[in-house]
Amino acid sequence: MAESKDLTKGNGSKIATREQLLSERAELKAALARAPNARARLDLMISAPHAELIVPTLPAEEVYFTVKELGMNDSLELIHLAGPDQFRSFVDLDAWRRDRIDVPTGLLWLRAAATDHDDERFQKKLARLDIEVLELLLKTTMHIWDLTEDPDPEPSGPTYPSPEGQYLVEFLVEGAEYIGAKRLLDQLYAEDPFKAARMLEAIRWELPTELEESAYRWRNARLADLGFPDLAEALSFFAYVDPDAALPLLEKAPAVPEGFFLARIAPAERFFDRVVQRLDEEERGVLERQLVTLLNAVMVAESVEPGELEEVERTLREARDTLSLGLEHASQGDPSRAEALLASAPLKRVFQIGVSLALKQKFRVDRLLRSGRAALPGSKDVPLFDPPVGEALVALRRRRPLYSEALDRPEEPSAPMRPARDLEELAKLSDAVAEAERLADLMEKLGFDAKTAEGSLAAAHPVESLAFLRFSDLYLSAAARELAGESFAFAPLPASRLADFARRALQVEGGEATLTAEALEALRAPLEREASALSSEHRQTADRFAALCVRRLTEEAGAPFAASGKLDPELGLPLVVG
Repeated sequence: MAESKDLTKGNGSKIATREQLLSERAELKAALARAPNARARLDLMISAPHAELIVPTLPAEEVYFTVKELGMNDSLELIHLAGPDQFRSFVDLDAWRRDRIDVPTGLLWLRAAATDHDDERFQKKLARLDIEVLELLLKTTMHIWDLTEDPDPEPSGPTYPSPEGQYLVEFLVEGAEYIGAKRLLDQLYAEDPFKAARMLEAIRWELPTELEESAYRWRNARLADLGFPDLAEALSFFAYVDPDAALPLLEKAPAVPEGFFLARIAPAERFFDRVVQRLDEEERGVLERQLVTLLNAVMVAESVEPGELEEVERTLREARDTLSLGLEHASQGDPSRAEALLASAPLKRVFQIGVSLALKQKFRVDRLLRSGRAALPGSKDVPLFDPPVGEALVALRRRRPLYSEALDRPEEPSAPMRPARDLEELAKLSDAVAEAERLADLMEKLGFDAKTAEGSLAAAHPVESLAFLRFSDLYLSAAARELAGESFAFAPLPASRLADFARRALQVEGGEATLTAEALEALRAPLEREASALSSEHRQTADRFAALCVRRLTEEAGAPFAASGKLDPELGLPLVVG
């Protein structure tokens, strides 16, 4: 049996055997996965028996997101314990905004690390950062005077004479940024004065764009090592696939570092989360490596920066919802079958199925609007359907098709949008699109022509106001025209005939206005006539739409009519008057 090797501090005192540290690390990882919040994770990490040795071996993302959630001021001890590679990852993850470095954030990390009383640990962190990053942080915070060229400079801000006497550094920042920049310069000179002087000379002449481009390439290469793919690969996760095709077999799990996104975003009791609990430990390990890759790809595709913590959490929860939808469809809702799929099929394909199910509904909406039957030409991106169907179609037309919660709460047309989570919500989306398709059929049968309607409407109202019109407004206008003695047409009711319409459509009983039998017939009959020649589903759509029109006319025109005995076109009637 091989002898256990002891690990020692620099002074030679024994700390622990390698086996002991591996055991303690495994226990810490298990405890972190169970920790209810970031504060608990912090306490576990800094109170570990050999925290100074174990914390630097943890996944950088685990330490990073703990710091981000709690804030740097509450996490200084953890930042001090972090290893140089971890610290470089913190800067990679947080101090970039797309392809530009965010200097204040970079200096903030340096200042947090500089509060460490152990200069050696801070120096190791500095040494691990790319030289381009250090130069960028310094270049944007200072002006460097070469005293051999200009022996009498006139700086206006705080200064720093270089120890060798060649340069006078004028700081261009104040407060915390000044403290961070000066601490960095102090440390660089303390470590290697000659190297620090060469850096100041380079800073004077290096172009920021070249430095940034070089630093960005190094940063992206390291993010790839953490499991973040390039943009082309990330976008492939959102490619359309046949949702009903057989799933390929997983050849092997991606070789990514251990991550902690699986534990970072708490399960939401979706179908996917319930099935994961059925997997054994080895299967979960394979699944987690795939999940880290998938969630990182979603962040890249959605241009979510790791430093934007709220956006990270929202994006990853939504990705898990899409994954759950794909798994539920692929397994036909059977947990046992889903368990087998998670153990054998690529998680990327399961996610693509969830994406594609929503895309299929988006394609239907796009075809409907391209047909010219469901929107006015000048407002082609705004469908004419009333809530909640209209809201559902707008959500589906997003770059990433979404589910509108107006389908669950019709009284809230401005309800939030998010990805569909399960087959029940997918069915609601499909039903909403089918309802829109059938209503477009009915309107077309009744003579609706978008171009003609827009022309007549624009003659009476500003073009920009037409985007707020819905089919109920147009149909009520057509029915009002017929009741007032005009022809049934999707055009404004002449203002001179508004009183005639009110007299024939509304009656007041007991102080409340109701629709006359003639008005009810005028609203229902045309729809019933056209629907009877189509299908039973069209008849149901016609009944629902007629009920909507009756309700709108009663509520929005009845109240003012009961109060004054007349209708005023300035009061926002549910029809177009012109």
